[in-house]
Amino acid sequence: MAANEIDQDTTHDPERDKAVRLFSYLKDLCALRTTQARTIESFDQVCWIWDLPRHRLCRSSIRCLGDSSPPGPEQQAEPWIEIRKPLLKSPPELPDDVEPWVKEEDLANSSLSEPVLLDQIPRFALQGDTGAEDPNELVAITAYPDVFDKWIDYVESKWKPWAEVDRELQKVQRAYSQLFNIYQRQERLGEQYELVVGAGFLSWRSPHSGEIKRHVLEIQARIEFDRVRGILAVGPALDGPQPTLECGMLETADRPNPTDLTNIQNDVRVLDGEPWVLSGLETVLRGFANSLPTTGDYLPTLEHSGGAAETPAVKLAPALILRKRTRRTFEDYYRQILEQVEKGGKIPENIRRIIEIVDDEPGTVSDSGSDSHVDGASPSPQGDTEIYFPLPANDEQRRIVKKVEDRRGVLVQGPPGTGKSHTISNLIA
Repeated sequence: MAANEIDQDTTHDPERDKAVRLFSYLKDLCALRTTQARTIESFDQVCWIWDLPRHRLCRSSIRCLGDSSPPGPEQQAEPWIEIRKPLLKSPPELPDDVEPWVKEEDLANSSLSEPVLLDQIPRFALQGDTGAEDPNELVAITAYPDVFDKWIDYVESKWKPWAEVDRELQKVQRAYSQLFNIYQRQERLGEQYELVVGAGFLSWRSPHSGEIKRHVLEIQARIEFDRVRGILAVGPALDGPQPTLECGMLETADRPNPTDLTNIQNDVRVLDGEPWVLSGLETVLRGFANSLPTTGDYLPTLEHSGGAAETPAVKLAPALILRKRTRRTFEDYYRQILEQVEKGGKIPENIRRIIEIVDDEPGTVSDSGSDSHVDGASPSPQGDTEIYFPLPANDEQRRIVKKVEDRRGVLVQGPPGTGKSHTISNLIA
């Protein structure tokens, strides 16, 4: 339904009133059937921007919002999130005579302050020592001071510098794996799931709504994967960021009053196009916190730790969220349609046929005014007008076919046993 198609006379229009009532009913029906998630733990995947590593392979324009100085033009031009696949290197090679004294898994574990030498090993593990009578005899590291000296030199000059770099790359790898997992699930599950970036994390232990830990602002997003260069990038959805205010997880008594809510939603609309302008975000989030029945606090921080308290707190705390679509999405669609209808938007023909009895004039089925016929029921170019039914048919049933030829649809009424299903079978055949 195009918003720019406006009917001139929208007052006392019975047809428009019926359309408004139809979509109001559908919207309210979706709201009744929607189970609201009150905590973020209910969602499938959550990637907090605060937890992303600060590394040259991991960039984020959203994270710049938490910097003490405002982001410059270069930072504003960065993607919402971009992570490049890190190239992980193996630990430096050990001296041959030191190798038997170190566990391989410890050597590759850069999270350790440093790996340790084994106190004892079987004699057969020593390279070049084959003259012993018992190869399983245990020998102690204290008997090999030269090995210990080489180990100290290796750890200080080679292993620790490698481990320092590897620890940072492992953080990038974990973030990359998490984002790649979200990308794969979204591709596999398709329209069943949606990807959003949440901002304004509300934590509140309300007497009406219970424990609330949800974002109040949601921005539509998508992930692009460059498989050649190994880059994952998060940006706005194909239809744009479409920021929306989310307060459905709150009971009516816990929401801002309708006037304040309308003003906040107007501030949200300003964010469309450039949702990560800090001044605009703070206007929305601070306004929401101050408009709650129990006045809350707005905290301009990217951190998300801390539990819910009796006083509501709204933190900036952005996060990438993958979640299953709910009827809430359809509720928003119906709300948008309602706004267009109430403003005088043109009611499509298919909707008119739901709310009114519209009779087609013969030969005017198509919107362009040209004749349109039903496949299988229309006359052939050679003028063959005979109707071929596999089942017997009476005159009334044949009359239905004649009407279908020149109309978008035919309403057939009758009590059970009068041949309605029989006629449908003939038409399908």
